[in-house]
Amino acid sequence: MDNALIQRYAPGGDIYQSLAASYGTAAADRIYVAAQTGDRPTVTAAIAQEKYGNPLTDSTAAIFAQQVVTDPLAAPAEALNSQIGKAFANLFKSPWILVVVVGVAFFYLGGGSYLKGILAKRK
Repeated sequence: MDNALIQRYAPGGDIYQSLAASYGTAAADRIYVAAQTGDRPTVTAAIAQEKYGNPLTDSTAAIFAQQVVTDPLAAPAEALNSQIGKAFANLFKSPWILVVVVGVAFFYLGGGSYLKGILAKRK
């Protein structure tokens, strides 16, 4: 990279302003430090770092260890919550369950006494 291009990455340069608008001034400053090396791959890596962040690990053991260290109950609690939600949703999809719920509510709200009164009048 020539000196003119490096100066475009410097504070006040057009590339710096564009990077600062996209990623913030701290990120633009880090990219400028990379540009001062004069090495294009270093600048490209710095821009990719600011754009995409640190590369994620694809190791199952590392991901598991991170989850256990940060919040060991998050995954099991989330799975349990999801399963309970699905169970209740499936429970109320059945028409027979709805009939039973309406019947219990009817008797709970005094429907049994109402039916006794009707049957007593018929005799």
